[in-house]
Amino acid sequence: MSDEWSRPAGWSRFATVRSRLTLLATALVLVMLVVSSIGLVGAQRSLLIRGIDEALRQRSDNLQPEIERGMFGAVLPGEGDHEDSFLQLVDDRGDVVAASANVQAWPRPGTR
Repeated sequence: MSDEWSRPAGWSRFATVRSRLTLLATALVLVMLVVSSIGLVGAQRSLLIRGIDEALRQRSDNLQPEIERGMFGAVLPGEGDHEDSFLQLVDDRGDVVAASANVQAWPRPGTR
């Protein structure tokens, strides 16, 4: 008589070595996919933030000479796409000193 016929009625379908190894391999692949996904998302986020920070530093470096010479008015020059590019020059108290034309009506940063 084979082993299959002598098993109790409540015997698990994962009783064979092949089934257990398949389940274990599947679980390990799942864990590795989750870990690598988290790592990749974190790395991508870090690269995007660094890119944005660098673009902001470059933009502020372009404006700094004009600001130091006082060669700006209440409207700061825009750069790039006017819908996606906006500037607000804020003093030490948080008051808006100058802004690009597309955001002059906006409140100062941190207020709604």
